[in-house]
Amino acid sequence: MKTLGFALLGSIAVCLTGCGGPSEVEADAESGLVEVTLQLDWYAEPAHGGFYQALVKGFYKEEGLAVDIKQGGPGIRPLPSVTVGGAEFALSRIDDTVIGIDQGLPLKVAMAYMQKDPQAIMFHASNPIDSWEDLDGKAIMIDPGSAMVSWLKKRYEIEFDIIPLDFGIARFLADKGFIQQCFITSQPYFAELQGAEVGAKLLADEAFSP
Repeated sequence: MKTLGFALLGSIAVCLTGCGGPSEVEADAESGLVEVTLQLDWYAEPAHGGFYQALVKGFYKEEGLAVDIKQGGPGIRPLPSVTVGGAEFALSRIDDTVIGIDQGLPLKVAMAYMQKDPQAIMFHASNPIDSWEDLDGKAIMIDPGSAMVSWLKKRYEIEFDIIPLDFGIARFLADKGFIQQCFITSQPYFAELQGAEVGAKLLADEAFSP
């Protein structure tokens, strides 16, 4: 059953090459459970609910695992956490993971834990972005290292100025013309709670679904 447990956990995360097998991770002598760490890609949020539900319901324990879930945040880099041994598993955008593997990081992609990539661009409904070409000449708060930057520019033959992503929505709320990268399941919701009328374009709808 422990082998199944590792397969289940691996199916929702990224793991270091060679990790994730019962013969390579020692079980705790007292509990008999194999102790592993799952590094999240952000603070705990609804998208992570399944991982916490499995912990509360004892599903990990049933499979012989003692799982320590570590929250992420702006200063946390999930992939290096795995490669330096800080965690056996981590959540990460697949494009970042593929780039890391291409650069020589000893990682394995086990499986996507979402059916659809949630990366999107959000804007104010009063200043809509009707097509991706509308981004031409604009300024966008976006992760400069994200694969979506080069993909958007090449696919739609556009150029835009980059404002480094600060992971917040304060600037968006303060500026009706502001455009920023988001997760469709997160920032638009919180911006609407603050009274903003938000529009968004999901990149997965435009064939960017790595």
